[in-house]
Amino acid sequence: MHADAHVYELEGKRILAFHIHELNRRQKPLYLNGNPWQAYIRRGARDEKVTDHELQRFLRDSAPRPWDSDTRPDIDPATVRRYSDYHTLLTNNAFSKIESYGL
Repeated sequence: MHADAHVYELEGKRILAFHIHELNRRQKPLYLNGNPWQAYIRRGARDEKVTDHELQRFLRDSAPRPWDSDTRPDIDPATVRRYSDYHTLLTNNAFSKIESYGL
């Protein structure tokens, strides 16, 4: 973790201010005492404990190789194209039915 420290004078008193730089995705989450369940996320001016979903996302995203970068050589491109065309047809038909009801 990297922070920039600044000292300011205000009404004869010293004020310390710190700018904490955001970690890259592979370094997140940063947690206390080596416990992932003690991870926090910054929301506006507050630090809040991460939800289970956020913690899972941080841990997944911190993997050296993102989960969605894998390719599968055993998947037939023609099958993927047929599925995509079928999905497009279903989606278009659903919207045309909605439009026929004047919605």
